[in-house]
Amino acid sequence: MAGNKEGARKAREKNLAKDPDFYKNIGGQSWKNPDRSRETGFALLPKEEHLELSKKGGQKTKKDYKPTKTKSLSTGTGE
Repeated sequence: MAGNKEGARKAREKNLAKDPDFYKNIGGQSWKNPDRSRETGFALLPKEEHLELSKKGGQKTKKDYKPTKTKSLSTGTGE
């Protein structure tokens, strides 16, 4: 798994070297296996609930996702 742009580029090149249709194949897998896509998750909620949760998520700002600061859990012994 890539941790930065350089790693992502290398992973992409390696995947395409092994199989030129790599991304086409992995994209098609979700349609062949309904357990991975259409039969699970957020999309199966009733329309009203789906819209309510979508609205709730859309209203959050970047500030809402930041973790709160906590005190350090050091023992204070200095060791």
